[in-house]
Amino acid sequence: MTVGLIARRGLLLVGVLAALVTIVPVPRDAQPQGAPPTPFTGAYLRGTFFNATFGSVYGQPRIVCPPDTRATPRQGDFSFCTGSISLYRGARLAGRGYFSVRTNDSHIERTVIFPFARPLFRFRTYVAFGFRMVSHDGRGQVRTRTGTVRFRNPYGR
Repeated sequence: MTVGLIARRGLLLVGVLAALVTIVPVPRDAQPQGAPPTPFTGAYLRGTFFNATFGSVYGQPRIVCPPDTRATPRQGDFSFCTGSISLYRGARLAGRGYFSVRTNDSHIERTVIFPFARPLFRFRTYVAFGFRMVSHDGRGQVRTRTGTVRFRNPYGR
């Protein structure tokens, strides 16, 4: 009772807050679960115009892995979008490359351009290719994107 008289306001406030809060025991082995992962939308290309390397040996598309791509429902899971990109000139396969990009990140990936397609690149001209990009996450979900991409040779050769 003497403690209540000394710090009456403090004890009264603590008593009111304690009455509003309910303590629920949590098992020690329980791990907090984040929100369920969003559906996998697949990796995509950032833009449609990209450069080729010297001699047009490699195309350099920028590949993006969308945010919230997770292999498990744990928050902050370290996940990747992995897959391949194929370049087509008409119906003929003109190049191929493989990628692995971390969630919410983007990289310039090297895509090998096959020798028959290299003469198409002239100095500072764009060459259009059809592309097919197949990507998957760690949970077995697969998505395919198709479209047109243009590469430019900024070098004299």
